[in-house]
Amino acid sequence: MVSFRSLFNQAVTTRFRFIIGYGIIIALLMIVIGADISNTPNGLSQVELDQAVTSSQMSLNTSFDWAINGTYNFIQKLSIDAFGLSRLSLVIPSLIFGIATVMLFTLTMRHWFRDSVSVVSTAIFATSIPFISMLRSGTPEIM
Repeated sequence: MVSFRSLFNQAVTTRFRFIIGYGIIIALLMIVIGADISNTPNGLSQVELDQAVTSSQMSLNTSFDWAINGTYNFIQKLSIDAFGLSRLSLVIPSLIFGIATVMLFTLTMRHWFRDSVSVVSTAIFATSIPFISMLRSGTPEIM
């Protein structure tokens, strides 16, 4: 009869090690991103407020700024319309683009290097302070 310990050792050391690794990365990223995102010590910065105004007044006829940050502004306008003006609605586009960036980074690392290097490099990238700072801001810096 197979014991739990041998099954656990086999799962961790062979078949499921990369699935477990990516699961841990996703869990850490969600914890770091979601940790008290609605509360900030000083509220919204002036840049975030300006970005909210730009997104809420977005139209194709105003200027050519929409060509550069148009996707971000459109998603932010949709989130402001759906959830009202709040910290979370301003950050939703950054979260979407940040998660997409982590997935593309992971796929690129898996293409260039072995899977073990990919897991470690994605964990380092996803938990780096500059990336998390851009992810938690309500501005198009993430792009």
